[in-house]
Amino acid sequence: MSRFTARALIPSRVRHRIGPLLFSQAVFSRACRALGPVLAGRLCAWFARPPARSGPGPTYLFIARDVAYKDIEQLRLHSRGTWISFSQSLLFQAQLAWLPSDFFAQLEFQERLRSDPTIRSEPSLRFALALMCALRTRYGIDAVLSSNVDYAQDEFVRQACRQLGIPFVVLLKEHVNTAYGERVWSEEYMRTGYRYEGDAVAVFGPRTREILIAHDVCAPDVIHVTGPPRFDAWATAPQPATVDTVVLCAFSHPGQEGAAAFPEVLRAFVALVPTRPDLVFVVKCRDHYEVDRVVGMLGEVVPHGLTVTHEVPMSSLLSRAVLVAGFGSLALVEALYSPAEVVSIRFGGCTDDEDVQFDERESEVARIVRFAHSAPGLGAMVRTVAAAPVHPEHDDRIALLHRFFCAPQPSHSAALDVALESSVLGLSRRSPAPQATGASALKS
Repeated sequence: MSRFTARALIPSRVRHRIGPLLFSQAVFSRACRALGPVLAGRLCAWFARPPARSGPGPTYLFIARDVAYKDIEQLRLHSRGTWISFSQSLLFQAQLAWLPSDFFAQLEFQERLRSDPTIRSEPSLRFALALMCALRTRYGIDAVLSSNVDYAQDEFVRQACRQLGIPFVVLLKEHVNTAYGERVWSEEYMRTGYRYEGDAVAVFGPRTREILIAHDVCAPDVIHVTGPPRFDAWATAPQPATVDTVVLCAFSHPGQEGAAAFPEVLRAFVALVPTRPDLVFVVKCRDHYEVDRVVGMLGEVVPHGLTVTHEVPMSSLLSRAVLVAGFGSLALVEALYSPAEVVSIRFGGCTDDEDVQFDERESEVARIVRFAHSAPGLGAMVRTVAAAPVHPEHDDRIALLHRFFCAPQPSHSAALDVALESSVLGLSRRSPAPQATGASALKS
């Protein structure tokens, strides 16, 4: 058993057996329906997770899913605010008490609310109002954040915030760095005519801002380029004692670019494990659903020397990685901060024409990122990678990151503070933030 397995498997087994049962439509959604929207909203408010310490600035509620928790972790360390997290999955399960599951398709829900008389929106809005009133009373919420402009799960919270006078903001967790990625987003916005109706959007880089403006998703003056708060971890990351890990970022989710090629890439990766017994091989998954999918591809047996996990934080893996491979993942871009060789897959159907992060045809990218055009090519890279890689192009890596996103000023979390406090809340950074009603227990 590798060093990551014992820590990862035990929590996963508990969650796999108990969590999906309790927070399923069969149990949790029915319980919410039985309680009614108001009591269900008050009940769900108890599942908010306050931080261990509060900041001197405003208090924010972040409705989070998957990688957005990485941003919350860094905001709790580097922002002036107090960041309370709330699971979007829980929000989704609660609303299944009143809404059909097919309502929650991204981008599609807005038109459906306008045109489908079978959608009963009133119970979900009453639920959201009860939830937000309870959270504001308990914590003194100054603003609510979501991690995308088009999540149906958050729509009724947005409407409740509008009624209650609470700003609703997005920290957009998705970002594209290629012409292909821009084209995909553009086609979706043109197809649906989607319009964001919140108060502001913080984006990771200028390209996302340009896409939102070009398709009139929101007005230019409500968009702020802050960069990804999750990247702030690299400013204070300690030097690892050991650099000994090879990471494959899984891309197996149905509908994800390159997903059809992933089984072939996985087989090639697994075949390399015996060739470097001095290294630790890890398949990093997005969530426990992807862990199950990958283990299924392995015939339900994880080979000796390989770990399949979603529990180990990506930053921990990257800090000790000698090589990171994958396709179309923002984690691959983040890996440019690390000591690792960064390898973008280009076989099994993975091409430049479907990669939202790296385009080998761009000379600056091709000079810094390596591209594996075959399974043997990936094998040669892994077999020959140095145990302690040295990158003379380190400054070029940082310059590419700053072009893709933006330079931290002095951190991405601080840039988000400025956007929220000056543009959304109208607070001056030169004066203390006012104490929010109901927050004394948290801020004392």
